[in-house]
Amino acid sequence: MQWSGKIPNNGLTPRKRERKERDQLEKRVNDALADEPAFQVYTVDQKSWICPYTCTLVPCIPGETQLVRQFLLNHKPWTTGRRNGNHRPLFLVLEQKWTQHLTTTADPRFLRFRADGQWQNPFTGAWSALPRARAATDVNAIAEIAKALAGCVEARTGEPLTAAALGA
Repeated sequence: MQWSGKIPNNGLTPRKRERKERDQLEKRVNDALADEPAFQVYTVDQKSWICPYTCTLVPCIPGETQLVRQFLLNHKPWTTGRRNGNHRPLFLVLEQKWTQHLTTTADPRFLRFRADGQWQNPFTGAWSALPRARAATDVNAIAEIAKALAGCVEARTGEPLTAAALGA
């Protein structure tokens, strides 16, 4: 969603025009929070909302849209960066969600690699090659795993399999 556009003067006083612009902005924010999937992404621990413009973490739990709304209206993140007012696609916000989780978790289920370099998806148990990652300690591993999990349907709605189910 693009957030540009000023209200034409049309004989409105500056104060009325400012209020109309504010009302229009609030409606766009409310619509985005209600309807756009990229605006509904929280960290894995459900303690922060992820801004789809800047990937800033806003501490709140799902359903606390007032804090998110305040953040968007106060910071206007669509006015910064190189995206011309457009937010990141859902896939990239999900990738950020998993990058944040992988860099802060100690859960070994997310970093299981075999000797041949295959990575095990903790949500499906499937083994797959990640193009640039060779092991959990590889510098590209976090980025590659985050990308894989962002595209995994099971990772969006489910819990990771238990260590026993993963054969750990």
